[in-house]
Amino acid sequence: MDQITRGHLAGLIELNKVGRKMPYQTNLQLPLPVRKHLPLHAQSIYREAFNQAFAAHVDEVDREARSHRIAWAAVKRVYEKNDGAWIARRQTPQDYRSENRAP
Repeated sequence: MDQITRGHLAGLIELNKVGRKMPYQTNLQLPLPVRKHLPLHAQSIYREAFNQAFAAHVDEVDREARSHRIAWAAVKRVYEKNDGAWIARRQTPQDYRSENRAP
């Protein structure tokens, strides 16, 4: 798990316990560490993944923490941290083929 995620996950959960509406409607509603460190496109990926996970795990006690972990995993599929900055990963032809392969 990324340093940002480890260091801020508990804080993100606390922020939402004090009344932040979930799931996130816009990127401006994302937790500050997410907005501060991720490029705009990565924020959108995070928001969409979080919202989907939050909806999918309705009856789970760790719903919010799990949703944040899933959102970070979604970002890491498309972005990687390089010298402290999040940059888009280069997609190889093999990655493209595996994503577009019929099940």
